[in-house]
Amino acid sequence: MMTESINPNDLYKNFINEPHTMNPIVIQFVDSSDIEVGVNNQINYKKCILKGILHKPNHEEDETLKNLMVIKIFGIIVIVITLIPLIVCDIYFGFIDNYCINEMPNGLNYTLKLYLLVSGFMELIWLIVGIYTICLLSITNNDITKFVYVNQFINFGLIFNLIWNILGAVTFWGSIYNKGICNSTTSTYIYVSLVIKFVSTVVGLIQNFKKK
Repeated sequence: MMTESINPNDLYKNFINEPHTMNPIVIQFVDSSDIEVGVNNQINYKKCILKGILHKPNHEEDETLKNLMVIKIFGIIVIVITLIPLIVCDIYFGFIDNYCINEMPNGLNYTLKLYLLVSGFMELIWLIVGIYTICLLSITNNDITKFVYVNQFINFGLIFNLIWNILGAVTFWGSIYNKGICNSTTSTYIYVSLVIKFVSTVVGLIQNFKKK
């Protein structure tokens, strides 16, 4: 068996003479103040994002919206209180079997029954349009188109009401009231309602023309 002796000096020479490359390790020292600044910047950035998402509440705008809501509710209540009695009474007296409302005046193919029923359903339409118009009100009122259509309908409706009430007045006072064929309740209601409808229609027309 053969053995080879190795001299330690030879190992040392081979190791030293062997080409090699050393990769330097760069150690960078970071100041604690820089870390604190970086953390603060991240926190401030998050705060900016949260401020952009969560808008600061505008108390003046909230107060305006509350006032507008109160006005809407009050306006709807006024319209309902004003028109509901006329709607109910016109339809009620229009459907009762009374000789005077079925009397056809001379030269007219028209009765008070027709007048009362048309007035009652027309007032129901006025109620719906009035509530719809009030609901359209907003702080900006950007949707002008709807207001234009509603205003055109109001003008047409007021003219129709004026003509219809004049026709009803001619029928009632010219042909039926003088004959005394209506009972006191029916006669009183038709008399008073004609005055109220005529005055309110004329006032509405005057106000619309002044707006123009």
